Amino acid sequence: MTKHIARYVPPLRLHIAEALHVRLPQEFQPELKKSLLSARAGVRGERSIEYYLEDYTVNEHIYLRDVRLPYGTHHFQLDGLILTTNFILVTEVKQYAGTVTYDPDLQQITRLYDNELATYEDPLQQVKRAVRKLTTWLNLHGFPPIHIEPCVIFSNNSTPIELANSRASTLPYICRPGGLHDRLHDLFAQHRNPWGTMADVRALYEHLVQHHVYELPSYSDNTAYAPYIKSGVRCPACKKLMSYSRPHWVCRCGRRDRSAYRQALYDYALLKQSTISTREFLEFAHLSSRYLSQLMLNEVNLPHLGDRYHRRYDLSPFFRGEIIP
Repeated sequence: MTKHIARYVPPLRLHIAEALHVRLPQEFQPELKKSLLSARAGVRGERSIEYYLEDYTVNEHIYLRDVRLPYGTHHFQLDGLILTTNFILVTEVKQYAGTVTYDPDLQQITRLYDNELATYEDPLQQVKRAVRKLTTWLNLHGFPPIHIEPCVIFSNNSTPIELANSRASTLPYICRPGGLHDRLHDLFAQHRNPWGTMADVRALYEHLVQHHVYELPSYSDNTAYAPYIKSGVRCPACKKLMSYSRPHWVCRCGRRDRSAYRQALYDYALLKQSTISTREFLEFAHLSSRYLSQLMLNEVNLPHLGDRYHRRYDLSPFFRGEIIP
């Protein structure tokens, strides 16, 4: 029996790229296109793992993706965790296009794409660092010793992968999405003694979710774009500017929508700051009165601080997936 994660984890990098794409002028689009395509490919790669895990019914497990845990004064990120009674598999998903060469001796990946050669950090070393940190973290949180294994998954099945300086010891840690079943089968054969029951696995899952730290945007990354970000509520269909005619937001393409402003709020949180005042939302959404601005902010049921005239609304529930735009 497979149990997948129930919570929604917003793909922050993709949503920032999409918001910039919609809200920056045409002259910025060529440089934005590359980051947008890369972010979309990354999300597709991570979700492809869930597709293949749905068919794995030999052993019960829980799949948890996009985990960010506190570690000293910093945090560490885990692409995915497959939790079982016998081991934990830490996955690092890579969605490369072009031709990829992996060199475990030099601890690097080179990619040839559109006649451009790029070099990247060894993903196996990345995931092994994550394994070491997770081992320490679980020990500090009182869990018994658990076998934790790394796995790098190259999710783009159309990308040829060449292995330079082939080492047999490296091969078990690298696979395509379709090879994940075999990897799990081998690990269950290798680790025959369970560390706990499925009840213990579910308790571990809940503990990880409880301590997960949601990532916030790095607003300094958008400093150069800040003066050019276009305000307003955008049409979900054509992305053009909408106007408010109570109770609908209306677009020239014919679209009428009661809640289109929620995406504008999320874009504001992605690109500007994680709190907003009634006045700031009035100006960003091009509303005609503070009354309408406050009415819409209250409809979203955002947490807030301050009295009526100095109130700031907290937009972080968007990042936690508690409010969907």
